[in-house]
Amino acid sequence: MLETETASPPTSQPAPGVQAPRRVSRIRLFIRATIGISFFSVLSLVIAFFAFSSLPQVQDLLFDARPYLAQEIVYWAGFYAIGIFIWALPLVFTSRLLLQQNYDVIGIDNEARFKFYIFRLPSLFVVFAFIAVLVGIVAAANNLPVPLQDGGNKYEAPIRRLLEAHLITLLVATAVVLLLVIFRDVFLRGYGRAMARREVKDAEGFKRSLIRIERLTRKTTSDLQAMDIHLSGLKPAWLGMETWIAAQRVKEFMWRYMIRLTVFLLVLVAIHFMSYSETVQQLFSFPDLTSSPGIQQALDFIGDTLYLKRASFLFVVFGAWLPFIAFLALLSNRFQFPFIAALVVVAIGLTFFVGDGHDVRVARIAEDQRPSLRPALFADAVKGWKTASGWDARGCEWLAPDAKELADCPRPIIVSGEGGGSRAAFLLASVLGSLEDDSLERAKISAGRPFHLQLFAISSVSGSSVGAAFYASALKTHQATSTEDLKAALFRQRLWFPNVATANLEAANTDREPSGGAEPLTRAFLTDFVGYKDALQAALSNDFISPVSIGFLARDVLTLSRLPFVLDRAGVLETAWEDAFNGVYGTSRATSPLSGPLLAMAPTPASWTPLLFLNAASNETGRRVIVTPVRMTEPTKTGNALFIDAYDLHELLCSPYRDPNTNAYPEVGTLDEIARALPSFFSPVAGARCKDRKPVSVDVRLSSAAGVSSRSPFVSPHAGIRDRRAQIVDSVVDGGYYDNSGAVTAFEIAAALKAEDGRLKPFILQVSSEPDWFKDTSVCGLGSDPGTSPRIPDQADFRPGAAVSDILTLNSTRIARGYGTIVELPDRVKQLNGGVRSVAQISICPQPRENFFLKEILKFSNKDEVAKEQTRAMRIREKTRELAQYKSVSLSWWVSPPLQAFLDGQIYSAHNVKTRNCMLSLLRETGPGRECQ
Repeated sequence: MLETETASPPTSQPAPGVQAPRRVSRIRLFIRATIGISFFSVLSLVIAFFAFSSLPQVQDLLFDARPYLAQEIVYWAGFYAIGIFIWALPLVFTSRLLLQQNYDVIGIDNEARFKFYIFRLPSLFVVFAFIAVLVGIVAAANNLPVPLQDGGNKYEAPIRRLLEAHLITLLVATAVVLLLVIFRDVFLRGYGRAMARREVKDAEGFKRSLIRIERLTRKTTSDLQAMDIHLSGLKPAWLGMETWIAAQRVKEFMWRYMIRLTVFLLVLVAIHFMSYSETVQQLFSFPDLTSSPGIQQALDFIGDTLYLKRASFLFVVFGAWLPFIAFLALLSNRFQFPFIAALVVVAIGLTFFVGDGHDVRVARIAEDQRPSLRPALFADAVKGWKTASGWDARGCEWLAPDAKELADCPRPIIVSGEGGGSRAAFLLASVLGSLEDDSLERAKISAGRPFHLQLFAISSVSGSSVGAAFYASALKTHQATSTEDLKAALFRQRLWFPNVATANLEAANTDREPSGGAEPLTRAFLTDFVGYKDALQAALSNDFISPVSIGFLARDVLTLSRLPFVLDRAGVLETAWEDAFNGVYGTSRATSPLSGPLLAMAPTPASWTPLLFLNAASNETGRRVIVTPVRMTEPTKTGNALFIDAYDLHELLCSPYRDPNTNAYPEVGTLDEIARALPSFFSPVAGARCKDRKPVSVDVRLSSAAGVSSRSPFVSPHAGIRDRRAQIVDSVVDGGYYDNSGAVTAFEIAAALKAEDGRLKPFILQVSSEPDWFKDTSVCGLGSDPGTSPRIPDQADFRPGAAVSDILTLNSTRIARGYGTIVELPDRVKQLNGGVRSVAQISICPQPRENFFLKEILKFSNKDEVAKEQTRAMRIREKTRELAQYKSVSLSWWVSPPLQAFLDGQIYSAHNVKTRNCMLSLLRETGPGRECQ
């Protein structure tokens, strides 16, 4: 809609001598009403349809089932209530208010047109809104994971049954809501009578409200005070009085509703900001109820039922901005000033003075901490690994390069983690945690060593950087946390899939097959030993998408994140990770390694910690930006840099540097001087002390380091990097833009190890959470034939629209380039190690897409011969389509319980068993790596 279109009071007849305006055609009027005046409502619907139908991240939110029927009803009733009151009604009211105040501008000139465009057309938006929800439920059901037959875990089947009932209930509930919306006239009669009673009870108040609306939204020269209660003097001659009165009543109600909704949303924003205050948290925190587990469980149950998150926030994202936009558009009409465009210009203008609000979080380091926070030299790290892994103890350091005894020496393990949001974080942490747990069981590895002592480095991208950060933090806190505290904390993680599967044991064990040694599920799934895998999975099962959604609306959209010391949505996400870790391990932000400085993760002579190399990408140059506690700029023994053509994030923070020829710092332009003037007063980096291109007085937190690597498109903003002058030196984005597999950095680490000591034979474990790699191959994993030509895309894969296709190409390139890198990796590392196999992979296999609701309908179809033949033919057609289409796996910042169970099951599936056995055999004291041959 054009913001400055004038809406003058209508006249019943043209002035004498003036030709009557040409009547607007039906098509032009419809276009003006929908794409023009109702643009924002239509935009909201288009976004919703695209999200529900095409985004697995959105569909995964619909898997948020509750184990008890009463809990399910209450929770999802809230979902529909939010959908109606925060999205559907603003959707209608935004369109109707704008149409009603601009009906004469777009060409409505008779009563039939008035009734359709003011009453009928906006009401159709509600119908389309819940059709979008219905489409999302069907699409989500088709992506529901199927329990694995070749491994998996015991929780997949009961969670699948729970989700089947949940999705059917959700489909029926949405259909009922849709029918109520379609046949809403029955309810609107009562609403009309209520509005009539309001007029009688407070006639003056009703009139004042209409006058206020008219003066705020339209230019008028009429004496409104002299008119009747319905302002009939503004009514055009062609409109009946009954229709005019109905329209005025609706207008007054919509105005009051939108104002109250706006106030309510602003109150929620204020509550959101106050919730990050430690004082407020202390005032409203519950007392410690660990001594009363029954009361604690009851409170957790109630909170889990009433605390609406995740799927409900979809409606907030779709509709919370509509009231604000509606008011701004109406004010633009009234004052002939483009308020919406002006706010955009102001927000852009603020960037020149305070930045865009997306600076990476940097913390100051206290003076007493600085001596202990030193970056690791790569050569020193190699020496530390040799001591920790037993290389020195076995006498390997004194062996000749061609000694046969080197075959029994430890091989440094490098883990390469692929990107993919919480999916990648959950999978990598699960793999690392399970290997750590299995390595601690000496019987499985024949007197081997703990996995982390032989793990030299982790090269991670995007979501896997979060998993790597959680694992590294757990290595420093797990052993110090008592088993009882861990068990109590894990039982409270209600989104963790074992808790979801066993919450209602009676339902979970119904129809459970006892054959094959299957035992009934119990709540006693945590033994006297709580492993790393369980603790990490429980922490990463938390809801991280809701904080991102709230932060986006309450902070970034309102541009409040541009203010000093106000976190943007990326900062809110990082604090959510910290809180999730603290919720499991009982740490605080003052004691948690995840909240501590990145340099604290550097290994020391007294304690070995695997090196972290978290990969990001430069927005300015496209090069890698590696976040690590290692001094990257130190040359290796060959004289070359550790990494080819890559930046160290610390190196960017410590810039600028003098030009080697002129010995002068780079000049700063006038605009840059203005842009850094205010940030120089409050940026922690301004004036920071550095040594050898590593900061001494400041550092990024470990959670922020993971956040920099996982700035995925649209979900998280770029990370602005300021130098010591408070000047933006670069913007860093998700590492998947450069290499989503993490294999490029992993290979360079292996090459550096080989350069440091030619006797070392590094082994790379690649952890892939992307099933799309293997859709066109007959084998899942590195065993697939890379020489096979890829499948030609069919018509179903084609998406028209140049701009949209360009955006989707980014994701396709990310997948294809990562796959190409992984295919090349085994041969390159094998050649590096003199022909010894040196790469293994944990991968996720795709599952054929199913038509869930069609199969459910077929269960209740007729069983006569004709029906059987039709069913058989339909199943053949379905099978043919399934062979070409696969289920999509979500990669947002929340992993639903069925997806958690699916990822956990994939670790123990047949195609990954050989890799797991290989990794465990590498840890043996005698004959290491025999199962890797």
